Amino acid sequence: MADMDIRAKESSRRSRSDLVVVIGTQVFLFECKMLKEGIDKDQTASEAIGQIKARGNADKYRDGISVIYLIGVVFDGDARNLAILSVERD
Repeated sequence: MADMDIRAKESSRRSRSDLVVVIGTQVFLFECKMLKEGIDKDQTASEAIGQIKARGNADKYRDGISVIYLIGVVFDGDARNLAILSVERD
């Protein structure tokens, strides 16, 4: 079994990732958002992934070996639950 490394608020050159999980050669970058009233949850998840890309959070893991996943997590504060989880391979 591969080692798992979990890092909260990990810094990159231009920002911080909310959560980074590294399992072997797989890297999972999470950006968490709260669902806002009147805003579509799919749009919010897409914006979270867009934020990971725009801020270059995955750049330090682009070594030609690692498989990188960008994950937008949206929470619904009213329901106190996960609204949507969107995953994109980088």
